[in-house]
Amino acid sequence: MADDPEYGDVRIADIPDVASPDSEEMANARLMASAPELAAALVELRKQLWAHFKPNVRKHFSLMVADAAAGTALHKAGVL
Repeated sequence: MADDPEYGDVRIADIPDVASPDSEEMANARLMASAPELAAALVELRKQLWAHFKPNVRKHFSLMVADAAAGTALHKAGVL
């Protein structure tokens, strides 16, 4: 900031701070950058799960809940 005798502090421009490598902003940016690969991997994982393993709801309930959650997330992201 420049100190102007008539107007006081004058701000020319706001320059945002550069995010540090361990900041939340950088973590969010890395997550967004990897989202397409994460989605593709999750789709492939679900495809392989159902192609090679026919879960029984009584024996594999937690696996089926996880698969449903993955499907919901992919649907929310517009992948499914």
